[in-house]
Amino acid sequence: MHPNQCSVVLVTGDTNRSQDTVSMCKAIYDEVQVASDGNDALKMLRNHPRLNSRTTLLIIDVDTHDRKINDQQHCAQLLQKIKRQLKNRTLHDVIPIVCSCRDAPDFMIECIVNGAADFIVKPIRQEVVKSLFLNAYRYQVDLPAPMTRYVHHNQRSPLQTSDSSSSNGYLGGQVWAHFQDRLKSVFLNENWLLQTVYNYYCHHGCMPHTNILPMSRDKTNELQRQVCSWDFLSLDLSIDDLVAVVCVILKQVLELPELVEYRVSDDDMLTFVFDVCNSYHQENPYHNFRHAVDVLQSTYFFLCKIGVIDPFFDSDPTLQRPDNAPGLQTLLRPLDVFAILLASLGHDIGHPGVTNTFMVQSSTPLAVLYNDRSVLESFHSMAFFHILGNSCFRKLTEIKNRPDHAYFRKVVIHSILATDMSMHDEYVRRVEEQAEAWKNDDIDISNKEVCDRERLTLCGALIKCADIGNCARPFEVAKSWAEVLAEEFAQQGDLENELGLEGLPINQRGKVTLEQFQLTFKRNIAIKLYKAVAQVAPGMRFCTRFIEENIIKWEERESSCNHDSGVTVHVEGGNEDEDREQAGTCLEQDEGSSHLATPTRRRSSGSLPYEIRSPDVRRDQGAKGVLPYEVSSPEVQNDQAVQSEQEGPTAANSMQNTARRKSDVFSLVSSDSAPQPWPRRQRKKVRQDSHSTSCQCLLQ
Repeated sequence: MHPNQCSVVLVTGDTNRSQDTVSMCKAIYDEVQVASDGNDALKMLRNHPRLNSRTTLLIIDVDTHDRKINDQQHCAQLLQKIKRQLKNRTLHDVIPIVCSCRDAPDFMIECIVNGAADFIVKPIRQEVVKSLFLNAYRYQVDLPAPMTRYVHHNQRSPLQTSDSSSSNGYLGGQVWAHFQDRLKSVFLNENWLLQTVYNYYCHHGCMPHTNILPMSRDKTNELQRQVCSWDFLSLDLSIDDLVAVVCVILKQVLELPELVEYRVSDDDMLTFVFDVCNSYHQENPYHNFRHAVDVLQSTYFFLCKIGVIDPFFDSDPTLQRPDNAPGLQTLLRPLDVFAILLASLGHDIGHPGVTNTFMVQSSTPLAVLYNDRSVLESFHSMAFFHILGNSCFRKLTEIKNRPDHAYFRKVVIHSILATDMSMHDEYVRRVEEQAEAWKNDDIDISNKEVCDRERLTLCGALIKCADIGNCARPFEVAKSWAEVLAEEFAQQGDLENELGLEGLPINQRGKVTLEQFQLTFKRNIAIKLYKAVAQVAPGMRFCTRFIEENIIKWEERESSCNHDSGVTVHVEGGNEDEDREQAGTCLEQDEGSSHLATPTRRRSSGSLPYEIRSPDVRRDQGAKGVLPYEVSSPEVQNDQAVQSEQEGPTAANSMQNTARRKSDVFSLVSSDSAPQPWPRRQRKKVRQDSHSTSCQCLLQ
C-alpha cells in the first residue's frame, strides 16, 4: 500500500489551529477531510464515496476536539464506538489514531486499549505524518472469520456460513461449486450498486448534533404538547426542534414492553435522526425534512386516534377517541407501529424535488433502474434501509433468522410504496373492501395470512393519509403547506422550461391559481381517501370535517379574489351548457398535489375533445408525454342520464348540474391535433365540483 492510496479524516474542533496538520496530510495522502466532531466523522466515513472505498486514517485531535471529548472518559467512549462499528461492519478499513499534547503513559495506553492504532504526541511533525499509513498494516480488529472479504458492512449474506471454522467463508458442496461464479457477485461482493445509488441521489449534509443541549423538562413538555395537537406546523420549528420531535415520538414507542430489545442510547438515537435529516434535500421547498416530520407527526396522531398509542397529552379535543373497529388494536402490533412510524420518517429520503413523471419523461438513470414504476418511492425505500442498516437500528435489517424482522421490512417497504399517488385509486378501493369486510365480520383475526394482508392495507392507508395530511389540517396550516408545495411545482416548471420539456399548467407560474389547485385536489383526491379510511377507523372522521371546512374557505377565497388563471373554456354561439358538459379534466397527482393538463383547441361540431384509452394503454403512453386518464363514452353518459331520470327529478337535476359544473375543466387532450390555446371570443369561469362523471383520473 502506498500513502496516496490512503485517505485522512482529521477530527478537530479548531480548524484554524489545525491548518498545518491539514497541509502536511494533503502533501502526502490522496484525500483529506476535516470533521468537527466524532459523530460527523463517522457519518462522513459511511457516506463519502471516496472515503468509503479506501483505507482511511481517522486522526482524533483530543486537544482541539469537541469539549465533550476533552477528557479521557469521552475519548475512550469514541474509540470504543469506532471499534464496535468496525466489528459489526458499519465501518470498514478505518484506522483510528489519537493525537494530543498530553503525554501521560496511562492516557496513551488507555487509548490503545480502547481501540486506537497509534498515539501521536504533539506537535505533529512531517516525518510522523509520512509514516502514519503503516498503521494500516499493523492495525487489526477481531472480525468474525467467515466472509470478511466479501460481506459489505453489516449486511449478512444468505449464503454466509455460520461455521466459523470455514476458511474461505463459502458454503461447500457440489451445488455451490456450480453456482459460485454467478452468485458471488450478487450476494458476496461489495454492495456497490446500493452504495453508488445512495451516494449519487441522497443529500449528504453535515448538520452536526453535538451542539444540541439536553432538553429541559419544560421544553420536552412543550414539544410533546405540539406533537399531540392537530395544529402542528413543522414549518415553524427549528432543525433542532424537528430532530427533538422525532426523538420524542420514537422513544415513546420504544418504551412499549414488546420493543425493549430495540431501545438505544440518546446519542445513538440522535445520530440516526441526523443521518436521516441530512439525507433529505433541505433546499426543496416541500419535500424536505420538515415534510418528513409533518408526516411522522400525522401518523403518530392517527395511531393515537385509533387507540394504538396513548398520547402524551389529550387536551386537544380532536384527540378524543370514538369507537373504532374492534380489531384495529389487535391488528397493529408494537413492531408494526414502529415500522409505520419509521416509514413515515424515511418515506421521501433523497427526494429530488421533481415528480415521478419528470423522472420518467427525462429518462433519468433512476427511472431506468426502476423500470419507470414507482421510481422515487422505490428509491426512498432503498435509501432508508441503507441508513437503517448502518444505524443503531441495524438489528431490524437482519432478517435471516428473524421472521418478525422480515415482516417489519415488508411493512416499511409497502408503506413507502403506498405513497405513490399513481396507486391512489387502487388503495382507496382496497380500503373500501376492507371496511366492508369489517362491517360484515368477514376478517378472521385468528388467521395469520388474513391478518398480514389486512395489516398491510391499513398501514398503507394510514401513511397515505399522513402523506397528504397537511390538506386536512386547520386552514392556516393547510394554506402554509399549499404555498410551499405550489412553489416546488413552479420550480419544476422552471426546470422543464429550461430543458425544453413539455410541462403542465400546475407547474407553470401564474397558470393555475392556488385556490384552483387546492380545490381540485381536495374534492377529487383527498376526500375520498379519508372517507374510505374513516369507514375502517371512525377516529379518522375528523379529517373529512377539516377538508370540507377548508373547501368552503378556498371557495370563499376564489370568489373574493376573482382570479383568472388564463385557462378558459371557449363557448361558441349560445350553446354554453353543451360545450361545458362535454369538457373533461386530467389530473395528475404527486404527493398531495394536482397537475392539470394542457388545454387544447376546442372541438369540432359533434366530436369529443378527447380520446378514450384503456388503463394499459394510458400506463404505457404516460412516459411518452401522453397525459394518462380515461373518460366515459357517450353511451355511458347517456346511460347515466337515463338512470338519473328514472331516479327522479332531484337526481336528474343533480346529474345535470354536475355535468354543467365540471370541477376540473382546465384542460383536454385532443384526439386529432396538438395542444393549442383556446380562442378568446368568450370566457367562462368554471367552478369545480366535488364529483366528476366524465373522467376517472389516473394519478401519478
